[in-house]
Amino acid sequence: MKVLFLSLLVLLAVIPQAYAQHRDEPLFPVGDEGRTIYIDRKGNVAFTVPYPGSAFSEGLAHVTVNNQTGYIDQTGKLVIGPIPYSGHNFSNGLAMVESEEFDEAGRFSDLAAVRLNDLWGFIDKRGKFIVTPAYKQVQNFSEGLAAVMVN
Repeated sequence: MKVLFLSLLVLLAVIPQAYAQHRDEPLFPVGDEGRTIYIDRKGNVAFTVPYPGSAFSEGLAHVTVNNQTGYIDQTGKLVIGPIPYSGHNFSNGLAMVESEEFDEAGRFSDLAAVRLNDLWGFIDKRGKFIVTPAYKQVQNFSEGLAAVMVN
């Protein structure tokens, strides 16, 4: 099974309905037969995009374009993608996206645990190995240390 990992690239599972979001995100998505209407807090239509979209997170909203994913800005302009991955909203400048590089991956703290060929290691936020996969099991880093199980 391919894994989701954090990346500066993007993507999110589509949620085609309106729902509450953080104060700093002033637009809300309303799904309408394959398109998404974004409304402001007063209920006024800000813009419509011709594909399913999600709520804004850190100024971008995930959209699905021809079975590929991308992100739009708060004017409705597609600013990332579409690219053939799936993933999640941005958080702290990163978005979790699918990758064929790893068999499995964990969430980032400073590093993310990744499994490759049944062994675990750690990558940084650019996807570079900081700890080469050599461990049977690993735990996330805490205070600069991570527990690992050697074969």
